[in-house]
Amino acid sequence: MSPHGTPQALDGKQARQLETVSRLLQAGRADEAVAIGKQLVSEAAGAPDAHHLLAMCLAEAGNIDEAEAAFLQALALAPNHPLILVNYAAMLRQAGRLDAALAALRRATETAPDFAKAWSELGLAALHASDYEQALSALKRAIELQPDSTLAWHALGNTSLAMGDLDVAETAFRTVIALEPGHRSASINLGAVLRMSGRPDEAITCFIRIQKSGDDSPELADALVGVLLDDGRLDEAVQLARQVASQHPDFVAGLVTLANLLWEYGPALTPGDHPFDLFRIAIQHQPDNHVLRGAYIQFLLSARAAQEALDQIRELRTRADDPALAWMEANALEMLDCKERAGALYAQVHGEWGHRVPAFLNAYTRHLLTAGKWDAAADVATQATLLEPVNQETWANLGTAWRLMNDPREDWLCDYERLVGLVEIETPPGFTDQ
Repeated sequence: MSPHGTPQALDGKQARQLETVSRLLQAGRADEAVAIGKQLVSEAAGAPDAHHLLAMCLAEAGNIDEAEAAFLQALALAPNHPLILVNYAAMLRQAGRLDAALAALRRATETAPDFAKAWSELGLAALHASDYEQALSALKRAIELQPDSTLAWHALGNTSLAMGDLDVAETAFRTVIALEPGHRSASINLGAVLRMSGRPDEAITCFIRIQKSGDDSPELADALVGVLLDDGRLDEAVQLARQVASQHPDFVAGLVTLANLLWEYGPALTPGDHPFDLFRIAIQHQPDNHVLRGAYIQFLLSARAAQEALDQIRELRTRADDPALAWMEANALEMLDCKERAGALYAQVHGEWGHRVPAFLNAYTRHLLTAGKWDAAADVATQATLLEPVNQETWANLGTAWRLMNDPREDWLCDYERLVGLVEIETPPGFTDQ
Protein backbone atom coordinates (compact mmCIF):
# COMPACT_ATOMS: atom_id res chain seq x y z
CA MET A 1 0.00 0.00 0.00
CA SER A 2 1.06 3.57 -0.56
CA PRO A 3 1.53 5.87 2.45
CA HIS A 4 -2.01 7.18 1.89
CA GLY A 5 -3.63 3.74 2.03
CA THR A 6 -4.37 3.51 -1.71
CA PRO A 7 -3.31 0.50 -3.80
CA GLN A 8 0.27 0.66 -5.06
CA ALA A 9 0.77 1.43 -8.75
CA LEU A 10 3.40 -0.38 -10.79
CA ASP A 11 6.43 1.54 -11.95
CA GLY A 12 7.60 1.46 -15.58
CA LYS A 13 9.83 -1.59 -15.19
CA GLN A 14 7.14 -3.51 -13.32
CA ALA A 15 4.55 -2.59 -15.94
CA ARG A 16 6.83 -4.05 -18.63
CA GLN A 17 7.16 -7.23 -16.55
CA LEU A 18 3.38 -7.33 -16.44
CA GLU A 19 3.26 -7.24 -20.24
CA THR A 20 5.89 -10.01 -20.44
CA VAL A 21 3.82 -12.22 -18.17
CA SER A 22 0.72 -11.56 -20.27
CA ARG A 23 2.56 -12.61 -23.45
CA LEU A 24 3.82 -15.79 -21.79
CA LEU A 25 0.28 -16.66 -20.72
CA GLN A 26 -1.03 -16.12 -24.24
CA ALA A 27 1.76 -18.38 -25.54
CA GLY A 28 0.73 -21.14 -23.13
CA ARG A 29 3.93 -20.86 -21.07
CA ALA A 30 2.16 -20.68 -17.72
CA ASP A 31 5.02 -22.04 -15.58
CA GLU A 32 7.42 -19.32 -16.79
CA ALA A 33 4.69 -16.74 -16.27
CA VAL A 34 4.17 -17.92 -12.68
CA ALA A 35 7.86 -17.49 -11.87
CA ILE A 36 7.92 -13.90 -13.14
CA GLY A 37 4.56 -13.19 -11.52
CA LYS A 38 5.85 -14.27 -8.12
CA GLN A 39 8.90 -12.06 -8.55
CA LEU A 40 6.68 -9.14 -9.47
CA VAL A 41 4.50 -9.67 -6.38
CA SER A 42 7.57 -9.71 -4.17
CA GLU A 43 8.63 -6.33 -5.59
CA ALA A 44 5.15 -4.76 -5.58
CA ALA A 45 3.25 -6.44 -2.75
CA GLY A 46 0.77 -3.56 -2.52
CA ALA A 47 -0.18 -3.60 -6.22
CA PRO A 48 -3.48 -5.38 -6.96
CA ASP A 49 -2.50 -5.75 -10.63
CA ALA A 50 0.52 -7.85 -9.66
CA HIS A 51 -1.52 -10.22 -7.48
CA HIS A 52 -4.24 -10.37 -10.15
CA LEU A 53 -1.83 -11.40 -12.87
CA LEU A 54 -0.15 -13.96 -10.60
CA ALA A 55 -3.58 -15.41 -9.86
CA MET A 56 -4.27 -15.73 -13.59
CA CYS A 57 -0.92 -17.46 -14.10
CA LEU A 58 -1.51 -19.89 -11.25
CA ALA A 59 -5.02 -20.69 -12.49
CA GLU A 60 -3.69 -21.35 -15.98
CA ALA A 61 -1.03 -23.63 -14.49
CA GLY A 62 -3.74 -25.54 -12.58
CA ASN A 63 -2.70 -24.38 -9.10
CA ILE A 64 -6.24 -23.49 -8.06
CA ASP A 65 -5.68 -23.08 -4.30
CA GLU A 66 -2.71 -20.75 -4.79
CA ALA A 67 -4.61 -18.91 -7.52
CA GLU A 68 -7.54 -18.30 -5.20
CA ALA A 69 -5.22 -16.94 -2.51
CA ALA A 70 -3.71 -14.54 -5.05
CA PHE A 71 -7.14 -13.44 -6.26
CA LEU A 72 -8.27 -12.79 -2.69
CA GLN A 73 -5.12 -10.76 -2.02
CA ALA A 74 -5.78 -8.69 -5.14
CA LEU A 75 -9.37 -8.11 -4.02
CA ALA A 76 -8.20 -7.16 -0.51
CA LEU A 77 -6.21 -4.38 -2.17
CA ALA A 78 -8.95 -3.46 -4.67
CA PRO A 79 -12.23 -4.89 -3.30
CA ASN A 80 -14.52 -3.85 -6.15
CA HIS A 81 -12.21 -4.11 -9.13
CA PRO A 82 -14.61 -5.49 -11.77
CA LEU A 83 -12.01 -7.25 -13.93
CA ILE A 84 -10.45 -9.01 -10.94
CA LEU A 85 -13.92 -10.09 -9.80
CA VAL A 86 -14.77 -11.39 -13.28
CA ASN A 87 -11.55 -13.39 -13.68
CA TYR A 88 -11.87 -14.75 -10.14
CA ALA A 89 -15.43 -15.83 -10.91
CA ALA A 90 -14.34 -17.49 -14.16
CA MET A 91 -11.87 -19.62 -12.20
CA LEU A 92 -14.54 -20.49 -9.63
CA ARG A 93 -16.96 -21.46 -12.40
CA GLN A 94 -14.41 -23.76 -14.03
CA ALA A 95 -13.77 -25.32 -10.61
CA GLY A 96 -17.50 -26.01 -10.25
CA ARG A 97 -18.02 -23.48 -7.43
CA LEU A 98 -20.99 -21.84 -9.07
CA ASP A 99 -22.54 -20.14 -6.03
CA ALA A 100 -19.30 -18.33 -5.24
CA ALA A 101 -18.82 -17.43 -8.90
CA LEU A 102 -22.33 -15.98 -9.15
CA ALA A 103 -21.81 -13.93 -5.99
CA ALA A 104 -18.57 -12.43 -7.35
CA LEU A 105 -20.18 -11.64 -10.69
CA ARG A 106 -23.20 -9.95 -9.14
CA ARG A 107 -20.77 -7.80 -7.21
CA ALA A 108 -18.95 -6.97 -10.45
CA THR A 109 -22.13 -5.97 -12.27
CA GLU A 110 -23.24 -3.83 -9.34
CA THR A 111 -19.85 -2.12 -9.23
CA ALA A 112 -19.56 -1.65 -13.00
CA PRO A 113 -23.05 -1.91 -14.54
CA ASP A 114 -21.74 -1.02 -18.00
CA PHE A 115 -19.00 -3.67 -18.04
CA ALA A 116 -20.20 -6.09 -20.74
CA LYS A 117 -17.75 -8.87 -19.82
CA ALA A 118 -19.16 -9.03 -16.29
CA TRP A 119 -22.66 -9.56 -17.67
CA SER A 120 -21.45 -12.20 -20.14
CA GLU A 121 -19.67 -14.13 -17.39
CA LEU A 122 -22.71 -13.82 -15.13
CA GLY A 123 -24.82 -15.31 -17.92
CA LEU A 124 -22.37 -18.19 -18.40
CA ALA A 125 -22.22 -18.96 -14.69
CA ALA A 126 -26.02 -18.85 -14.39
CA LEU A 127 -26.31 -21.13 -17.42
CA HIS A 128 -23.95 -23.64 -15.80
CA ALA A 129 -26.07 -23.43 -12.65
CA SER A 130 -29.22 -24.10 -14.73
CA ASP A 131 -30.60 -20.71 -13.64
CA TYR A 132 -31.85 -19.95 -17.13
CA GLU A 133 -33.89 -16.87 -16.30
CA GLN A 134 -30.93 -15.15 -14.68
CA ALA A 135 -28.70 -16.27 -17.57
CA LEU A 136 -31.14 -14.88 -20.13
CA SER A 137 -31.40 -11.52 -18.39
CA ALA A 138 -27.63 -11.17 -17.96
CA LEU A 139 -26.82 -12.16 -21.54
CA LYS A 140 -29.38 -9.76 -23.00
CA ARG A 141 -27.74 -6.98 -21.00
CA ALA A 142 -24.29 -8.06 -22.22
CA ILE A 143 -25.50 -7.91 -25.84
CA GLU A 144 -27.02 -4.46 -25.30
CA LEU A 145 -23.61 -3.26 -24.12
CA GLN A 146 -21.56 -5.17 -26.70
CA PRO A 147 -23.69 -6.22 -29.71
CA ASP A 148 -20.75 -7.91 -31.47
CA SER A 149 -19.85 -10.22 -28.57
CA THR A 150 -19.78 -13.75 -29.97
CA LEU A 151 -19.35 -15.06 -26.40
CA ALA A 152 -22.62 -13.48 -25.26
CA TRP A 153 -24.56 -14.45 -28.38
CA HIS A 154 -23.32 -18.04 -28.19
CA ALA A 155 -24.24 -18.30 -24.51
CA LEU A 156 -27.65 -16.80 -25.32
CA GLY A 157 -28.14 -19.50 -27.95
CA ASN A 158 -27.26 -22.24 -25.47
CA THR A 159 -29.52 -20.73 -22.80
CA SER A 160 -32.44 -20.44 -25.21
CA LEU A 161 -31.85 -24.01 -26.36
CA ALA A 162 -31.95 -25.21 -22.75
CA MET A 163 -35.21 -23.29 -22.28
CA GLY A 164 -36.72 -24.80 -25.43
CA ASP A 165 -36.90 -21.47 -27.28
CA LEU A 166 -35.64 -22.72 -30.64
CA ASP A 167 -36.42 -19.51 -32.52
CA VAL A 168 -34.23 -17.35 -30.27
CA ALA A 169 -31.54 -20.06 -30.22
CA GLU A 170 -31.47 -20.15 -34.03
CA THR A 171 -31.20 -16.36 -34.25
CA ALA A 172 -28.39 -16.33 -31.67
CA PHE A 173 -26.32 -19.01 -33.38
CA ARG A 174 -26.81 -17.43 -36.80
CA THR A 175 -25.62 -14.13 -35.33
CA VAL A 176 -22.46 -15.78 -33.99
CA ILE A 177 -21.77 -17.26 -37.43
CA ALA A 178 -22.35 -13.90 -39.10
CA LEU A 179 -19.88 -12.28 -36.70
CA GLU A 180 -17.37 -15.14 -36.93
CA PRO A 181 -18.04 -17.34 -40.00
CA GLY A 182 -15.71 -20.13 -38.90
CA HIS A 183 -17.27 -20.54 -35.44
CA ARG A 184 -17.46 -24.34 -35.22
CA SER A 185 -19.51 -24.72 -32.05
CA ALA A 186 -22.18 -22.24 -33.16
CA SER A 187 -22.45 -23.97 -36.54
CA ILE A 188 -22.90 -27.38 -34.93
CA ASN A 189 -25.42 -25.97 -32.46
CA LEU A 190 -27.32 -24.37 -35.33
CA GLY A 191 -27.53 -27.77 -37.00
CA ALA A 192 -28.87 -29.22 -33.76
CA VAL A 193 -31.53 -26.49 -33.54
CA LEU A 194 -32.58 -27.11 -37.14
CA ARG A 195 -32.87 -30.81 -36.33
CA MET A 196 -34.97 -30.13 -33.24
CA SER A 197 -37.14 -27.77 -35.27
CA GLY A 198 -38.08 -30.63 -37.58
CA ARG A 199 -35.96 -29.39 -40.49
CA PRO A 200 -33.65 -32.35 -41.13
CA ASP A 201 -32.76 -31.35 -44.70
CA GLU A 202 -31.47 -27.97 -43.51
CA ALA A 203 -29.62 -29.64 -40.62
CA ILE A 204 -27.94 -32.11 -42.97
CA THR A 205 -26.91 -29.26 -45.27
CA CYS A 206 -25.52 -27.38 -42.26
CA PHE A 207 -23.47 -30.34 -41.00
CA ILE A 208 -22.14 -31.23 -44.44
CA ARG A 209 -21.08 -27.62 -45.00
CA ILE A 210 -19.09 -27.78 -41.75
CA GLN A 211 -17.46 -31.03 -42.88
CA LYS A 212 -16.48 -29.49 -46.22
CA SER A 213 -14.80 -26.66 -44.34
CA GLY A 214 -12.33 -29.24 -43.04
CA ASP A 215 -14.00 -30.51 -39.87
CA ASP A 216 -13.65 -34.29 -39.83
CA SER A 217 -14.33 -34.65 -36.12
CA PRO A 218 -16.22 -37.72 -34.90
CA GLU A 219 -18.57 -35.47 -32.90
CA LEU A 220 -19.80 -33.81 -36.08
CA ALA A 221 -20.15 -37.12 -37.93
CA ASP A 222 -22.09 -38.53 -34.97
CA ALA A 223 -24.47 -35.57 -35.10
CA LEU A 224 -24.94 -36.17 -38.82
CA VAL A 225 -25.87 -39.80 -38.10
CA GLY A 226 -28.73 -38.62 -35.94
CA VAL A 227 -30.16 -36.22 -38.47
CA LEU A 228 -29.84 -38.75 -41.31
CA LEU A 229 -31.93 -41.07 -39.17
CA ASP A 230 -34.48 -38.31 -38.61
CA ASP A 231 -34.71 -37.89 -42.37
CA GLY A 232 -35.50 -41.59 -42.81
CA ARG A 233 -32.12 -42.43 -44.34
CA LEU A 234 -31.46 -45.43 -42.12
CA ASP A 235 -28.94 -47.22 -44.35
CA GLU A 236 -26.81 -44.09 -44.67
CA ALA A 237 -27.04 -43.48 -40.94
CA VAL A 238 -25.90 -47.02 -40.08
CA GLN A 239 -23.10 -46.89 -42.65
CA LEU A 240 -21.78 -43.60 -41.27
CA ALA A 241 -22.14 -44.83 -37.66
CA ARG A 242 -20.06 -47.90 -38.52
CA GLN A 243 -17.45 -45.67 -40.13
CA VAL A 244 -17.25 -43.41 -37.07
CA ALA A 245 -16.94 -46.36 -34.67
CA SER A 246 -14.25 -47.97 -36.84
CA GLN A 247 -12.15 -44.87 -37.47
CA HIS A 248 -12.47 -43.41 -33.96
CA PRO A 249 -12.44 -46.32 -31.49
CA ASP A 250 -11.75 -43.94 -28.58
CA PHE A 251 -14.91 -41.93 -29.34
CA VAL A 252 -17.33 -43.63 -26.99
CA ALA A 253 -20.38 -41.62 -28.10
CA GLY A 254 -19.97 -43.00 -31.62
CA LEU A 255 -19.99 -46.57 -30.39
CA VAL A 256 -23.08 -45.84 -28.31
CA THR A 257 -24.83 -44.40 -31.37
CA LEU A 258 -24.04 -47.49 -33.45
CA ALA A 259 -25.12 -49.81 -30.63
CA ASN A 260 -28.43 -47.97 -30.29
CA LEU A 261 -29.05 -48.15 -34.04
CA LEU A 262 -28.40 -51.88 -34.10
CA TRP A 263 -30.53 -52.44 -31.01
CA GLU A 264 -33.48 -50.42 -32.24
CA TYR A 265 -33.49 -51.16 -35.95
CA GLY A 266 -31.68 -54.50 -36.03
CA PRO A 267 -30.19 -54.58 -39.51
CA ALA A 268 -29.05 -58.12 -40.36
CA LEU A 269 -27.10 -59.01 -37.26
CA THR A 270 -24.00 -61.11 -37.73
CA PRO A 271 -21.49 -62.35 -35.13
CA GLY A 272 -19.74 -59.30 -33.70
CA ASP A 273 -22.58 -57.06 -34.77
CA HIS A 274 -24.79 -57.45 -31.72
CA PRO A 275 -24.72 -54.28 -29.61
CA PHE A 276 -23.39 -56.12 -26.56
CA ASP A 277 -20.62 -57.66 -28.67
CA LEU A 278 -19.60 -54.22 -29.97
CA PHE A 279 -18.96 -53.08 -26.41
CA ARG A 280 -17.26 -56.30 -25.34
CA ILE A 281 -14.81 -56.18 -28.25
CA ALA A 282 -14.08 -52.50 -27.64
CA ILE A 283 -13.45 -53.15 -23.94
CA GLN A 284 -11.02 -55.97 -24.79
CA HIS A 285 -8.95 -53.40 -26.70
CA GLN A 286 -9.41 -50.63 -24.10
CA PRO A 287 -9.76 -52.36 -20.71
CA ASP A 288 -8.85 -49.21 -18.76
CA ASN A 289 -11.26 -46.89 -20.58
CA HIS A 290 -13.68 -46.20 -17.74
CA VAL A 291 -15.87 -43.95 -19.89
CA LEU A 292 -16.36 -46.87 -22.28
CA ARG A 293 -17.10 -49.26 -19.42
CA GLY A 294 -19.61 -46.79 -18.00
CA ALA A 295 -21.33 -46.45 -21.38
CA TYR A 296 -21.60 -50.23 -21.63
CA ILE A 297 -23.18 -50.40 -18.18
CA GLN A 298 -25.69 -47.70 -19.12
CA PHE A 299 -26.53 -49.61 -22.29
CA LEU A 300 -27.04 -52.83 -20.33
CA LEU A 301 -29.33 -51.03 -17.91
CA SER A 302 -31.37 -49.52 -20.74
CA ALA A 303 -31.66 -53.03 -22.20
CA ARG A 304 -32.69 -54.27 -18.73
CA ALA A 305 -29.78 -56.71 -18.65
CA ALA A 306 -29.52 -55.93 -14.96
CA GLN A 307 -27.41 -58.87 -13.73
CA GLU A 308 -24.71 -58.38 -16.37
CA ALA A 309 -24.76 -54.64 -15.61
CA LEU A 310 -24.35 -55.39 -11.90
CA ASP A 311 -21.36 -57.66 -12.59
CA GLN A 312 -19.72 -54.94 -14.66
CA ILE A 313 -20.45 -52.25 -12.06
CA ARG A 314 -18.99 -54.21 -9.18
CA GLU A 315 -15.83 -55.01 -11.10
CA LEU A 316 -15.40 -51.37 -12.05
CA ARG A 317 -16.08 -50.14 -8.52
CA THR A 318 -13.13 -52.20 -7.26
CA ARG A 319 -10.88 -50.22 -9.62
CA ALA A 320 -12.14 -46.65 -9.35
CA ASP A 321 -15.28 -46.08 -7.33
CA ASP A 322 -17.37 -42.95 -7.59
CA PRO A 323 -20.97 -41.95 -6.80
CA ALA A 324 -22.10 -42.34 -10.42
CA LEU A 325 -21.20 -46.04 -10.28
CA ALA A 326 -23.06 -46.43 -6.99
CA TRP A 327 -26.08 -44.83 -8.68
CA MET A 328 -25.84 -47.37 -11.51
CA GLU A 329 -25.64 -50.19 -8.98
CA ALA A 330 -28.76 -48.87 -7.28
CA ASN A 331 -30.53 -48.89 -10.66
CA ALA A 332 -29.45 -52.47 -11.34
CA LEU A 333 -30.54 -53.64 -7.88
CA GLU A 334 -33.89 -51.94 -8.41
CA MET A 335 -34.40 -53.91 -11.63
CA LEU A 336 -33.46 -57.10 -9.82
CA ASP A 337 -36.14 -56.32 -7.21
CA CYS A 338 -33.56 -55.81 -4.43
CA LYS A 339 -35.47 -52.79 -3.16
CA GLU A 340 -33.90 -52.36 0.27
CA ARG A 341 -30.32 -52.58 -1.00
CA ALA A 342 -31.17 -50.21 -3.83
CA GLY A 343 -32.74 -47.76 -1.40
CA ALA A 344 -29.67 -47.75 0.84
CA LEU A 345 -27.44 -46.96 -2.13
CA TYR A 346 -29.76 -44.23 -3.41
CA ALA A 347 -29.71 -42.60 0.04
CA GLN A 348 -25.91 -42.83 0.19
CA VAL A 349 -25.45 -41.25 -3.24
CA HIS A 350 -28.01 -38.57 -2.42
CA GLY A 351 -26.00 -37.49 0.60
CA GLU A 352 -22.62 -37.55 -1.14
CA TRP A 353 -23.36 -36.09 -4.54
CA GLY A 354 -26.81 -36.72 -5.92
CA HIS A 355 -28.55 -33.75 -4.28
CA ARG A 356 -26.85 -31.60 -6.94
CA VAL A 357 -27.77 -33.78 -9.96
CA PRO A 358 -31.34 -33.47 -11.32
CA ALA A 359 -31.19 -36.76 -13.27
CA PHE A 360 -30.22 -38.63 -10.11
CA LEU A 361 -32.96 -36.91 -8.13
CA ASN A 362 -35.50 -38.04 -10.74
CA ALA A 363 -34.29 -41.63 -10.45
CA TYR A 364 -34.33 -41.47 -6.65
CA THR A 365 -37.85 -40.04 -6.73
CA ARG A 366 -39.05 -42.92 -8.89
CA HIS A 367 -37.53 -45.38 -6.42
CA LEU A 368 -39.22 -43.69 -3.48
CA LEU A 369 -42.57 -43.66 -5.30
CA THR A 370 -42.39 -47.40 -6.01
CA ALA A 371 -41.35 -47.99 -2.39
CA GLY A 372 -44.47 -46.15 -1.19
CA LYS A 373 -42.44 -43.37 0.49
CA TRP A 374 -44.50 -40.55 -0.96
CA ASP A 375 -43.49 -37.77 1.43
CA ALA A 376 -39.81 -38.46 0.82
CA ALA A 377 -40.47 -38.67 -2.93
CA ALA A 378 -42.10 -35.23 -2.85
CA ASP A 379 -39.13 -33.79 -0.95
CA VAL A 380 -36.60 -35.18 -3.44
CA ALA A 381 -38.69 -34.14 -6.44
CA THR A 382 -38.92 -30.62 -5.02
CA GLN A 383 -35.13 -30.49 -4.83
CA ALA A 384 -35.02 -31.44 -8.51
CA THR A 385 -37.45 -28.69 -9.52
CA LEU A 386 -35.33 -26.12 -7.71
CA LEU A 387 -32.21 -27.25 -9.55
CA GLU A 388 -33.86 -27.52 -12.96
CA PRO A 389 -37.18 -25.65 -13.05
CA VAL A 390 -37.86 -26.37 -16.73
CA ASN A 391 -37.39 -30.14 -16.50
CA GLN A 392 -40.77 -31.71 -17.28
CA GLU A 393 -39.90 -35.04 -15.67
CA THR A 394 -39.16 -33.44 -12.31
CA TRP A 395 -42.60 -31.77 -12.23
CA ALA A 396 -44.32 -34.98 -13.37
CA ASN A 397 -42.67 -36.84 -10.49
CA LEU A 398 -43.67 -34.15 -8.03
CA GLY A 399 -47.24 -34.15 -9.32
CA THR A 400 -47.42 -37.92 -8.91
CA ALA A 401 -46.18 -37.69 -5.32
CA TRP A 402 -48.67 -34.97 -4.51
CA ARG A 403 -51.53 -37.00 -6.01
CA LEU A 404 -50.62 -40.03 -3.91
CA MET A 405 -50.47 -37.80 -0.82
CA ASN A 406 -53.84 -36.18 -1.65
CA ASP A 407 -51.98 -32.87 -1.61
CA PRO A 408 -54.14 -30.06 -3.13
CA ARG A 409 -51.07 -28.68 -4.88
CA GLU A 410 -51.51 -31.47 -7.43
CA ASP A 411 -54.62 -29.67 -8.71
CA TRP A 412 -52.63 -26.43 -8.99
CA LEU A 413 -49.88 -28.18 -10.96
CA CYS A 414 -51.94 -30.40 -13.25
CA ASP A 415 -55.23 -28.42 -13.50
CA TYR A 416 -56.90 -31.16 -15.52
CA GLU A 417 -59.97 -29.06 -16.40
CA ARG A 418 -57.86 -26.38 -18.06
CA LEU A 419 -54.76 -28.23 -19.30
CA VAL A 420 -56.14 -31.60 -20.44
CA GLY A 421 -58.49 -32.07 -23.36
CA LEU A 422 -59.60 -34.49 -26.06
CA VAL A 423 -58.25 -33.88 -29.56
CA GLU A 424 -59.21 -35.92 -32.59
CA ILE A 425 -56.19 -36.93 -34.64
CA GLU A 426 -56.81 -37.72 -38.27
CA THR A 427 -55.44 -41.00 -39.59
CA PRO A 428 -52.41 -40.31 -41.83
CA PRO A 429 -52.73 -41.37 -45.50
CA GLY A 430 -51.86 -45.00 -46.02
CA PHE A 431 -52.68 -46.10 -42.47
CA THR A 432 -55.80 -47.69 -40.99
CA ASP A 433 -57.56 -46.26 -37.95
CA GLN A 434 -56.62 -49.28 -35.84
